[in-house]
Amino acid sequence: MKKHFLLFALFILSILNPTAAQSCLPEGITFTTQGQVDSFRINYPDCTEIEGSLTISGEDISQLDSLMGILSVASSLVVDNCDALSSLEGLNHINSVGPLIISK
Repeated sequence: MKKHFLLFALFILSILNPTAAQSCLPEGITFTTQGQVDSFRINYPDCTEIEGSLTISGEDISQLDSLMGILSVASSLVVDNCDALSSLEGLNHINSVGPLIISK
């Protein structure tokens, strides 16, 4: 009986306290439209640590709020050709990144 209770307790704890970080996208990801940025949380709901690079390059990209769950990018983070983007708000939770490249 004790064994079953212990297994049940561990199961409940794993549901209530899931792993804080989830690695994903070893090949990286590139966003070229606002729609792709907006769909990130839907397509990758548990992704917090991008193993590859993160590239944001699109003339219609104006906000990055949907990326606020990302905590780290193992490879480069590139923001390029984003004339409509006035802020990097949404990337402010990233605490670890490889090379950072921001250009116009």
